[in-house]
Amino acid sequence: MATAGNADALGVPGLTGMIRPGHPADLVVIDGVDFAARAPKVLEVVVTGRRLVSPETP
Repeated sequence: MATAGNADALGVPGLTGMIRPGHPADLVVIDGVDFAARAPKVLEVVVTGRRLVSPETP
């Protein structure tokens, strides 16, 4: 909801700010919550709705 609220504030509701079929997406999925303790591990990268190979993939 945080990104959908920002999209509303920018005047582009429904065009961006949601993860759902048909919407473009740039995402980075990480494993980790405490960034101060260790760097997060990148699990997946999605650019314009297309999955890219993770840097950790052999």
